[in-house]
Amino acid sequence: MKKYEKYKEIKLPWLKEVPEGWELKQIREIFYERKEKVSDKDFPALSVTKNGIYKQLENVAKTNDGDNRKKVLKNDFVINGRSDRKGSSGLSCYDGSVSLINIVLIIKNAYPKFIHYLLKSIPFQEEFYRNGKGIVADLWSTNFQLMKNIILPIPPLSEQTQIANFLDWKINEIDRLIELEKRKIKEIEKLKNRLINKLIKVENGNKIKIKYFCNLFGRIGWQGLNSGEYSDKGILLITGTDFKNGEINYETCVRVPYFRWEQNKNIQIKNDDLLITKDGTVGKLALVKNLKEKATLNSGIMKIEFFKDTIVTKEYLYYVLKSDIFKEWFNNLNLGVATIIHLYQRDFYNFEFFYPDIHTQEKVVIKIKNIENKFDNLLAYLESQIQNLQELKQSLISDVVTGKIDVRDIKIPNYKKQKY
Repeated sequence: MKKYEKYKEIKLPWLKEVPEGWELKQIREIFYERKEKVSDKDFPALSVTKNGIYKQLENVAKTNDGDNRKKVLKNDFVINGRSDRKGSSGLSCYDGSVSLINIVLIIKNAYPKFIHYLLKSIPFQEEFYRNGKGIVADLWSTNFQLMKNIILPIPPLSEQTQIANFLDWKINEIDRLIELEKRKIKEIEKLKNRLINKLIKVENGNKIKIKYFCNLFGRIGWQGLNSGEYSDKGILLITGTDFKNGEINYETCVRVPYFRWEQNKNIQIKNDDLLITKDGTVGKLALVKNLKEKATLNSGIMKIEFFKDTIVTKEYLYYVLKSDIFKEWFNNLNLGVATIIHLYQRDFYNFEFFYPDIHTQEKVVIKIKNIENKFDNLLAYLESQIQNLQELKQSLISDVVTGKIDVRDIKIPNYKKQKY
């Protein structure tokens, strides 16, 4: 793609030059801030995400302060001011309301979809973050007063329209490719799980309940533990959100005071422990590996501790619990349950399944690991393709809205548009 013929040099932290003919304007020249407070009873709740603005889903956590929200109208640009939500923003297609941490901008005199792409670009997101303030990075935030002097590159209105239409077209095509890769991943996951289920499902022979070869341990309630104790010092607290690919991601673990490890020796975690989530997304599994320090559990996880003499191996049980055998049992257990479901210890003790002899279990585990290695390599490749496409999309948006690429003369074909 070609560049503009002439550029003018500028001295901005996030931009060094723009095409001749483009203006430089402060945010306060382009936007008004919408401050009106409303109730979500009158203006339905909207979610501000990294993928844009959506109607809030019924199953997400609702605020207790629904009468104290910011009004949003169609074609307002909404951006979350918190640093831990960096990139959560977009042009709204709806009238509604958002939480007070969000900044709602009324566009004065620019093409809304161009503004959408400009403010969604990575260079602007970094500049927005740089203009915030706070004690530490996690508590960093930006408001309209802090961002109003940020200077934006603004092309003529007709060029804004062309840029927006060009990006709509190209982003639509990239998103189609991403969706195709995601469909491939789903089909491969289905095939992988089908093969593993076929190996693990024994239709006859010996049957056993968890309680005959394992003990189950968990934190009884929260034992007074609360998020106010979380810090970057102390012992690791493992939660369900730290489970990743069947292991624990220690980098995402919060830390709690040492006495939390001392108060319950049964949930003092060590390498090779098998863990399962009993709240939230029930049935997530992790085998503890490479643990080099003290760790304990939050109340949403159970530790499965095997008796010394056992007729079921830890790895075999891991794959049983990953299989449809466990999922079908748990779903049947919760038929007709309308409230939030849990995996209760008393129920889990009675989970029952067929099992082969130890030698056969070991052979099955080896076969399953071979299947996982084969399919996981392919899945990793497809995930990397998606990552490359996501990076291409971000790079294209940034280059076009900042004038590094000239798209004025590009003819845009007819295509089925997706919502931005």
